[in-house]
Amino acid sequence: MNRIRAASSAAAPCPVSRKTTQTAPTPRPGAAKEQFGSPPQESDTVNAPWTGDLGGTHLTDLMTLLDEILARARSGHTDLARAIEDLKGHLRTLPLHPTATARLQQQAPPGSANRLHYQGVNLENAGEDVPAEERRVEFRDLAAQSSYQELMSDLGYINRRLLDVRSEVLGAQNSRLAARHGA
Repeated sequence: MNRIRAASSAAAPCPVSRKTTQTAPTPRPGAAKEQFGSPPQESDTVNAPWTGDLGGTHLTDLMTLLDEILARARSGHTDLARAIEDLKGHLRTLPLHPTATARLQQQAPPGSANRLHYQGVNLENAGEDVPAEERRVEFRDLAAQSSYQELMSDLGYINRRLLDVRSEVLGAQNSRLAARHGA
């Protein structure tokens, strides 16, 4: 599993949006098409299925939780630690792959912290219970960068996505503040 370290603080805004997970950013004029990572490997049947492949109400339930977190952030409640814990709580309930071994099913029963380790986006080391210098989000099936240039390109892509969400939330907050003061 490749690791991308994410600095976090309780005061940081929570960049969560259904929009940011489903659409690509608008490319700059003349820029090459942006991409990040590689497609998931079809042969991964040990880990949990990707969220979109879960079936049932799992994806809808996750989107509802993300919408709740986004609504809190837009209303000024930007408690990143709470958002991470809410997500971790939900991810602990997601099923493993149907062909997971009996041993894996015993190691990561539903509701256990071990269940987090097998998700496509692993938040087990992102919470306040982890020392700040060790906090990270891990993504499954993202190919490691082959060069410093590729690493910088991927980090730039992530940064642009985060800035897009930050601008969107800031604009909404400014609109609410202006409306409150009759501007």
